[in-house]
Parts: sequence; C-alpha cells; structure tokens
Amino acid sequence: MPREGAAPVPGGLLFAYGTLMRGAGGPWSGRLEALGAPLGRGSVAGRLFLVSWYPGMLEADGPGQRVRGEVWRLADPGRAWPQLDEFEGVVPGRPDLSLYRRVVVDVALDGGTALACQAYLFNRPTDGLEPIPSGDFRDVRPLCRAREMRPQALDG
Repeated sequence: MPREGAAPVPGGLLFAYGTLMRGAGGPWSGRLEALGAPLGRGSVAGRLFLVSWYPGMLEADGPGQRVRGEVWRLADPGRAWPQLDEFEGVVPGRPDLSLYRRVVVDVALDGGTALACQAYLFNRPTDGLEPIPSGDFRDVRPLCRAREMRPQALDG
C-alpha cells in the first residue's frame, strides 16, 4: 500500500514502471541513466492502465495485482526529484492539479529483497482507460509507439 507524501527515502530510490524504464523509448529513459543507476527489476502491489503512449499506476484493489518495473538509485536525489516531478506533471502544493503524485511503495525485487521506494501514481480517473492485465508496460510498449506517431487530431 502506498504511503502518501514525498518524504525522502534513504538512498533516493525510484520505482520506474513505464517510459522511465531502460529501453522503453520514452523521452526520459536515457536521461534517467545520467541521474542514477538501476538496481534491478521488481514489482509492487498495484494496477496498470494505458493512459496514452504512457502508463499510469494505481493502488491495487484486490489480491495478486502487481506492477512490474525497475528500481533506480538516484545519485543526487535533491537534484533528481524536482526534475522527475516536473516530467511526471507533479504540481508542488497542488495535488488536485497534478497528473501524478509521488508516494512511497514497497517493492519486491526479483531476487526477493524488499525495498521502500518512491513511485508515481496516476492521479486522474481511469474510466475509459485500457487496463494492462499483466502489470508490465513492456507488454504493450509496441502498441504505444504507434499511438505516439498518430497526429493529435486523430486521438479523440
């Protein structure tokens, strides 16, 4: 279960589950490598939806719901978090206007280690959004590339 707030997590650990992941092809996937280092793959309790060419994670509402992603250790969290918040549409002091909210989640690494990390939860209604049943954005990423290429006028 996520813990609200952007309180610092020791070591500045980020759980990335969408376009921030290595090889996801998002605008930030390469930039994240300049801000930190990957620790490994893992999962958190949650549900994943396809918002557009990117996903949004919500809290789990039932047993067995997991979202797959990567854990990153940020080299300079004080510098990295504001940049990540801006990319994720976090409006400081205005959660009602924020596209995502940063929370602390419990991650189970594939090797069995448990870590507390910060992650971005989608902060909008999911009515009409396509669920990603596997919880892994990599399963739908090829479809998203096609959506990125469509002109805005066709998205509607």
